[in-house]
Amino acid sequence: MKKFMMSLVVITTLVCVTLWGTETSNAASWTLVDKKTSSGKITYLDGVKGGYAKICLKEEIGGARFDLYDNDGENSPMIKAGVFIGNNDCYKFYAAKYVDGSDNDAEFALIKTRSSLTSYVLELWD
Repeated sequence: MKKFMMSLVVITTLVCVTLWGTETSNAASWTLVDKKTSSGKITYLDGVKGGYAKICLKEEIGGARFDLYDNDGENSPMIKAGVFIGNNDCYKFYAAKYVDGSDNDAEFALIKTRSSLTSYVLELWD
């Protein structure tokens, strides 16, 4: 019985580390670089210096769907179409290749394509 209990503890620990270990170990390294409250269709966020970024949606019951663009003026290629972000959830992506300009940061445009509410908050984390 003691051997069974010890095996159960080890398996439970491995499952917990696998499911939660990666995300929580990086949690302290995220820095909020921009936050916008919007009621329009387009929201602009900037400030990412490189590596991975995440865009989080706040105060939107049920979530919303966005098209994500690299905001480079006239040349603004789409990064991802139809990104669904749930309320208090985030979309994580590799942003280093979008860093440019005199300020050496990445600028993004999010176009809301589907949502039930008109006002929402987006946060950009680096």
